[in-house]
Amino acid sequence: MIDLYTWSTPNGRKASIMLEEVGLPYMVHPIDITKNEQFEPAFLKLSPNNRIPAIVDRDNGQSVFESGAILIYLADKTGKLLAASGRRRWQALGAAADRLRVECIRIGPFSSMRQSGAAAADAALHHGVTACLFFNDMLALDALKRFRERGVAIPSAMSVVGCDDIFGADFCDPLLTTLTAPIAEAGRIVVSYETYALTRKLVDAHPLPPITMKGISREVVPYVVEGMLDAAGKRMAVFSEHMTGLDLYFDPTMVDPKTSDRIRAILKDALDALDREKRRR
Repeated sequence: MIDLYTWSTPNGRKASIMLEEVGLPYMVHPIDITKNEQFEPAFLKLSPNNRIPAIVDRDNGQSVFESGAILIYLADKTGKLLAASGRRRWQALGAAADRLRVECIRIGPFSSMRQSGAAAADAALHHGVTACLFFNDMLALDALKRFRERGVAIPSAMSVVGCDDIFGADFCDPLLTTLTAPIAEAGRIVVSYETYALTRKLVDAHPLPPITMKGISREVVPYVVEGMLDAAGKRMAVFSEHMTGLDLYFDPTMVDPKTSDRIRAILKDALDALDREKRRR
């Protein structure tokens, strides 16, 4: 659920249109700017620049202000209407700018090093832009410093948005508006998938239903590994389970006959403890 704080202005309508487009449930909280409600302390906690719209995502408690930042946040959250990165993201941004009748220009490229942010800020001021979207937070942080040195008020005179949600974004002055992308999660799934592709002759596995991931053009098929295969392609008698309360790897072929009785005793004690806990509950 998204809480939308807005009023019936062109900028205010952008957020509600986007929420309808991506299909997220939301609740509208009118902020009557004709009565200066945008200056109320409760609203200023959400939008320090006293402008509508602003949103609060109940899923994670995050608040976002500035219409452009809100549009990008909602697109990232749902995986709709905006590509994850690179050329496709730029094309999507340009198409969105055309629909909203705002001009979107590309300045750069600049290196990913933090010191490049000052040059990017100078270039933005030279072109007379009023908002900057940086492809990483390090550039955005250095740009914020440069804007402050040059007396540019953030965010009233210049909106700055980064992409990464790094640790330092919460401690700069002014605070950096930044976006989070599920890069780590996507990486884990893709690495798991590609690892299976390389080891499929060594493991017994079955596929799960295909999934789609933002930034990956093809479907990704996760696999569940059931066990290892021997040289003849038959499943080895190896038991492997990892879950909350259980971390088990048991290969009977590796057990010394002298320790087999000890293993049986351990397994029996574990099953007895499980039965006792079941009766207790």
